[in-house]
Amino acid sequence: MISGGQQFAASTHGFDPSPPSRAEVEQWIQQAGTDGQDGRFDAAIAAYGKSLKSGQLSQGELAEIHGRRGNIYLAMANHDFALRDLDAAIAINAANPYYWLWRGNAYIAKLAPDRAIDDYGEAMRLLPRPPDAYANRAAAYMSVGKFDPALSDLDNVLQFAPDHALSRNNRCYLKAFALEDYAGALPDCDRAIALVDNFVLAYQNRAAIHERLRQFDLARRDYEKAAELAPALAAQRDAALTRMQRQQELMETPPDLIMN
Repeated sequence: MISGGQQFAASTHGFDPSPPSRAEVEQWIQQAGTDGQDGRFDAAIAAYGKSLKSGQLSQGELAEIHGRRGNIYLAMANHDFALRDLDAAIAINAANPYYWLWRGNAYIAKLAPDRAIDDYGEAMRLLPRPPDAYANRAAAYMSVGKFDPALSDLDNVLQFAPDHALSRNNRCYLKAFALEDYAGALPDCDRAIALVDNFVLAYQNRAAIHERLRQFDLARRDYEKAAELAPALAAQRDAALTRMQRQQELMETPPDLIMN
């Protein structure tokens, strides 16, 4: 029981009930874009969240903010939240190909390649010749063992975008490790690295191809470069160097000693 008949009331000290102005919302959105580009993802998420709650956005703007925030969640590897925002963006504006592309990326990360393939296909329908959609759909096809359509996508994209490094790398991987055409794969890895000189995956793929071809000096060089660019790969590099040393010793050992 409350003595003296007093009643409780919520304090309004420091609380401004007035909605934000349009200028404030636009400032939040601009700052969120800057934060996202600079890798300050948590700040960008917070600013986009405020703008979504402002009541100041049109339907098109709501779709755009959901799409941008979904792509940031994707960069943060928060795939469930990314899908939530990208679903919302597509529900409002299904004509934007990038929402489909980004959602396809989220589905790939969630190990749902069939759904990713569908989303990449829709992105390609809406925006003819988007290189990333072709490259990523090829990766999705590869993940379920559909190598022919994967190769078709990569051949197509490299006809109209021959300097698309991701597609070069993906075709290198497909030719080498699915089709076992190691010599045929090398030019694509070479080109990917020439286009992006810090392309870690391309160095890894080329190193593995050189190892398969028993070009050990070239393989060592690429394993070393990959580990230099990504120190977390040092253990993989060390294992490869040890493996190649053993292979080289066997190649140099006389046959009669190998048999013993």
